[in-house]
Amino acid sequence: MEMEALEEIWPERVCLNCLGRKEPGLDCPNCGWSGESLFVSPLFLPPGTILKEKYLVGKVLGHGGFGVTYMALDLSLALRVCLKEYFPANLATRSAPQSLYVQVFSGEAGELYDLGLRSFLHEAQILARFEDHPGIVSVRDYFEANGTAYMVTSYFNGITLKAYLEQKGGSIPFPLALKILMPVMDSLRSVHSAGLLHRDISPENIYLTDDGQVKLLDFGAATRMETPYEDSISVVVKPGYAPEEQYRSGGELGPWSDVYGVAATLYRAITGIVPPDALDRLHQDSLRLPSDLGVQIPKHAESALIKALAVNSRDRFQDIYSFQRALMEERPQRVQAEGDRPGPRKSRRRTRPLAIVALVFACGTLYFLWSDSPDRLYREGKSLYERGSYERALEYLFEAKGKAGGDLLRRIDLAAAEILLRLNRPEEAIGELKKIVEEEPGSAEGWSLLGDAYSAISRPEEAYRAYMNACRASPEDAALWLKAGEMAEGLGRENEALEAYENALLYDDGPPELWSKVGVLYESSGRFDKAAQAYRRAADLAPDDAEAWRRLGFALMNASDFEGASE
Repeated sequence: MEMEALEEIWPERVCLNCLGRKEPGLDCPNCGWSGESLFVSPLFLPPGTILKEKYLVGKVLGHGGFGVTYMALDLSLALRVCLKEYFPANLATRSAPQSLYVQVFSGEAGELYDLGLRSFLHEAQILARFEDHPGIVSVRDYFEANGTAYMVTSYFNGITLKAYLEQKGGSIPFPLALKILMPVMDSLRSVHSAGLLHRDISPENIYLTDDGQVKLLDFGAATRMETPYEDSISVVVKPGYAPEEQYRSGGELGPWSDVYGVAATLYRAITGIVPPDALDRLHQDSLRLPSDLGVQIPKHAESALIKALAVNSRDRFQDIYSFQRALMEERPQRVQAEGDRPGPRKSRRRTRPLAIVALVFACGTLYFLWSDSPDRLYREGKSLYERGSYERALEYLFEAKGKAGGDLLRRIDLAAAEILLRLNRPEEAIGELKKIVEEEPGSAEGWSLLGDAYSAISRPEEAYRAYMNACRASPEDAALWLKAGEMAEGLGRENEALEAYENALLYDDGPPELWSKVGVLYESSGRFDKAAQAYRRAADLAPDDAEAWRRLGFALMNASDFEGASE
C-alpha cells in the first residue's frame, strides 16, 4: 500500500508528536511541538504514514528486539491508539529508506521470521478474547500488511511497574505493592479460566495508567494450558521471574507457573531485589525472607509469598485465587502494650479541648474507614448495578474484593459474576463462579449463575449440570427447576425435562405455558391421560386459550375419553 500524505487528509492540522489538533503554522497547543523532525531511524515507519486507510502513525513510543510501538490515531474514531509493528531488527530491514515494506534476510532468518510472525498474531488473537477486560490491555484490531503484521491496542498514559519502582528508589511498601498486584492477579484468574497461561509476569509487563488502572501487558508468551510445553509457539524465560518448570522441555506448566511469576514480581517490588534464578535455587536456595531484608510485611503474607515462590511446583499454591486469599487472610492478635495502661487522671479543664479534638479526629477516622470499607464499596457497587451502571459497579466490587473476606467476599464474587454476565463477558464469569462453587458446593445462586454463563456461550451440557446442582442445593426453588427443564429439553432429554418441570410445578403452580409444555412431553411419550390432565390445568388457567382446549381434546381422544373430548 502506498503511503498517503498527511496533508491530503488534514492539511497541517494534526500534531505528529501528540496527534492532537493544531492550527496550521502554529506550535501545538497541547504539547508545544513546533514542527521539528521526529525522525528516529530509517527502520521505523515515518510519522504521517497511514495504514489500512485508517491508522495515522505518529511518534515512536518504544522499540525492542522484536518490534516497534508507535502512537497512532484511529481516523474513523479520532481516537489515540497504540500501534505495535512486528519488526525483528536482526531478521529483517526496510526494503528502502522511507519505505513501508519489510524485507526479510535470506537463509535461516526467513524461518525464524515466520515463526515470530505467527507468535505475534497468536498474541493478538489471545488479547482479542479479553476485550474490555478492566485489567488487560485489549486488542482493538490486528492485520497483516507490508510483509509484516500490526496490532492495535488501546492507548493509556502511564508507566510500567518497572519504571515506577525505579522512580520510587527501587522498592515500595508491601500494602502499596499488594494494591497494585491484586488487580493483576484478578486478570490472571480470568486468563486461567479461559484455559490460558501468561508465562511472562514481571514488572516490565505490568502497566500503571495515570488514572489509577493496572493493566497486564505482553501476551506474546501465552499458551493454552493443555499445550505441551515443547510444542508451544514461543519460549520465554526471564531469570528471577520464571519458575524452574519453564526452563525444561516437557515441564508441567499450569496456573502455579504464573503464581511463581506474580510472587517474584511482588518480592521484587517490596525488596528491590529480583529473586535468585529458579535453576540456581534447585541446588542451593539462597532466597532471603523479606523481613530479613528490613521489609515490613505481615507474617501471614510473608509465609504466603514464600510458599508461592517454592521451587517445586507442587509446594506452591496451585491457583491464583488461593494465593490471593492467603495474602489477605490475617489472623489478628490482641496485645496490650505497657503504654496502653491508663495513666493518672488530669484536670478536666485541660483535657476538655484535647478530648474534643480527639473526638473530631476519631469521627473523621471512622468516616474514612467506613467510606473505604469493603462493605460500603460492595453496597455502592450493588446500587450502581441496580441503576444499570455496570462498568462502574464492577470497579467498586473489584476494589471491595481486595479488602474483603469470608461471607462478604463470596457475596462480592457472586455480584461481580452477575455483572460480568450482564456485560456479555461469560468466560470471565465462569472462572469466578467455578471457584465459588468449588469452595461452597451448596451455593444455589453460584450454580445457577454458572448455568447462565455456560448457556450464554452455547455449552448446554455444562449448563444443564450446573442448573441441576443448583436444584439440589435449593430443591424448593421452582425457577431453578424450570431452567434445568428448559436446558434438558433443548438437549433432547425429554424424560429429564419432564421430571424437572414436574418438580417446578410441585413448588409453584406455574403459568399455563408450563402446563402446556408438560402436556406436550407426556403426549410425546404416549401418556395421554397425563397429557390431558396437564392441558386441563393450562385451559383452566387460561380459559381463552383455544390452543390449550384443542390439545386437551386431542389428548382425551387418544386416551379414549370421547365424552370428555366432545365437551
